[in-house]
Formats: sequence, structure tokens, C-alpha cells
Amino acid sequence: MGCVGKMSKIVLLIVEGEQSYVECLVNYLLTEEADTFVVNSLTHWAAIEEFLEGEPQVDLVLTSSEFYPFLKERLEATYVLWGESLSKYQTGEEIVRELLKIYASQKGDTRVFSEKRSKTKTIGIYSPLGGVGKTTLAVGLSRQLALGGYDVFYLNLEDVPITEFYFMGSGDYNLSHVLYFLKEKGERLIWQIESAKCIDTRYQIQYFLPPDSIEDWQNDVSEELALLLQLLKTQGKHDFLVVDFSTMINKNNLIGWQACDILILVLEPLVTSLKKMERFKQELRLFFTPEEKANLLKKMHLVVNKVPQVMERPLWVDKAVVSFPWVDNLLLATKNGYCLDLNSAFGEALQRLILNFEVDSYA
Repeated sequence: MGCVGKMSKIVLLIVEGEQSYVECLVNYLLTEEADTFVVNSLTHWAAIEEFLEGEPQVDLVLTSSEFYPFLKERLEATYVLWGESLSKYQTGEEIVRELLKIYASQKGDTRVFSEKRSKTKTIGIYSPLGGVGKTTLAVGLSRQLALGGYDVFYLNLEDVPITEFYFMGSGDYNLSHVLYFLKEKGERLIWQIESAKCIDTRYQIQYFLPPDSIEDWQNDVSEELALLLQLLKTQGKHDFLVVDFSTMINKNNLIGWQACDILILVLEPLVTSLKKMERFKQELRLFFTPEEKANLLKKMHLVVNKVPQVMERPLWVDKAVVSFPWVDNLLLATKNGYCLDLNSAFGEALQRLILNFEVDSYA
């Protein structure tokens, strides 16, 4: 036997009566998995019979119990059935992973189908204090990661988001639509979430447009938020998910913090700021079990922002992972909107922050 080179494409046939779902799945496969599959899809009996008349060569068939007996008698292939071997309610990444695993197992193929995308890591930015530069830091971190070649998704969950101040993109949907999709939990949820994403082509950072009403995400939507963070993470489309939390202590944030791999706490170099943060940590006992609180505290890392160059630094500031200096004219006005000056001491501090978290080990 000769050596095994690049794996040839798998001829995949999708037979399913729900046309809208099939269209979404095929669109995903053609966009994200064109190097893996040659895709054919059929959604009604006349098309199935016509297709089989051509005696096609098919490697893998994804179908339902409705069509399986008919197909099995007429077409030799590896079969995967919805509901038995595979669930529709999965991300495109998960569907592909399971398809390849089943195909390799049934064919006796010892080659390993590697996951092409890295696992998404979630970095949360939070402060119980307003005006400390939390969003500036979150946006700056997103940009610095993107400049480093990482795929970044920025999620703004503030009470009054100003996402469009920093990012320029357009789309037909916003966070209000996303919330509706999450509540509906339809079989097309994955692709609905994807269609709601915008991209700032200057930085190649993706995000959602702000909601129609700030009340939408101020209500208890912790279940929907947990599902959204799970979907964004398990899809594996992004290296990093940067979440800009509101200053509130509510169910939404409590759920969001637990979903983070890293939670950055932002303070100013003031004693009052430190005291409020200490009180915040103490209050966690009201919401979490001792074990949950301990796990959350392990994720938390203190960052001090807006440190004047000339001030005498309080000793506790040195306990911070990184101190961000006060930078005059950090926000630059350009013909394409506003941007942060990362060629500054602020940008250097962001690089130190990224290095501190050993980003290469996360992505």
C-alpha cells in the first residue's frame, strides 16, 4: 500500500424533507468545509428517484428514518440517521465532527480527522464601577488580539452599549433579533446566530449590532445568554470571544462570568475603587457555593487602568496583573470613525496583558 497523502473529498448526500434546514446546512458545508465534502442535497421524492437513476457514487448519506429504507435498498454508502446517530440541534462544527467520526469508524479508516479550528477561549471584562475604562480595555484587547492574527468576536453586554462607536459594519439583525432566536430555539438557530454577525473589515473583528431597546438584555435572560455563549464557543469559529459585561451584579452576569476562561477585573488606582472590589468579591458568597466561588476567583485577574505617570503608586496596584497608564489622546478620530491609538503606552500594556495570559496556550 502506498503512503497516504491528502485525504480525498467525501461525497456527501443529504436527504431531508425540511428544505430550509437543508439549505442552511449545505450553505455551511460549502462555506466552511469545501475541502472536506462534495455535497449533494435532496428534499423531495421526485428528486430522490431522479438522482438514483444516474447510479451515483456516494460515500456518506445523512438522512432521516423516513427516507432510510428506500435509500438503503438502492444506494451503497455509509449511513448516518438524524435522531439516532446525530442530532440536528448542534453546531455545524459538531455535525461535521460527528459525521467524520462515524464515517471513519464504519469504513475502518485509521486516519485521524483533525479539527481544523482551535477551541474558542472566552475572556470577560468586568468592573462593578462605571467610568474605569472597561469598554476601552475590552475593545483594545479585541483589536490587539486581531492584530496578532487571532480570530476575535466582541460581545458587548453593557446596559448602554456603544459598539458602533468603535466598530463599523452593517447587518440586517442585531442583539434583539439574537435574543428572539435564542428564545425560539429553532432548528436553524446556529445559522440564525451566524447571520446576525457583523464584521468590521478594518480590524476583521466580528460582533453583534446593539439591541433595539436596552431593556431587552436588562431582563433576566440568563438562560438565553448561557446558550449564546455556549454556541459561540463550541462552534470553534473564533480563537477568542471577548465579553464586555455591564457593571451590574445580576443573573445574566453571574452566568456569563462562569462561562469565562479568564475574567479581567478593572479598577482605577484609588483606595475607594479597591474597597468596592473587595466588597464585590465578598458578595459572591451570596450567589455561589464555596466551590463555585473558588473556581470563579481562580479565573479573576486584577487590572488597574488610568494610572497617572506622576502619581505615587499605592502598594496594592503592584498586585495587578498589568497596570495601564493614563494616555492623553488615546482615542483618535479618523475618516473611518474613531479608533484607539495602540502605538502608545496603552497598546504596550495590552501586549503585556496578552503575554501574561500566555495567549498562545489558549488559542
